Amino acid sequence: MHVGPRTHEHLEFLLRREPADDDLDPSYYGYSVGHWEGKDLVVDTKAIKGNVLLSRDGAQISDAASVHEVL
Repeated sequence: MHVGPRTHEHLEFLLRREPADDDLDPSYYGYSVGHWEGKDLVVDTKAIKGNVLLSRDGAQISDAASVHEVL
């Protein structure tokens, strides 16, 4: 999965049916688990380290944030 528009960053995640554990140590990219729903790849990310900048203007997230993506 490509993360940035002009970067060489990528995101690795597990493909499995069960969700991630609730007691994960937070990290900058969080912990992502993906699964297929028909033709869609669904990726859920949690355990994202708080105070991570989301944009260049200083928008931040909290350590309670999670991301749900449908690709």
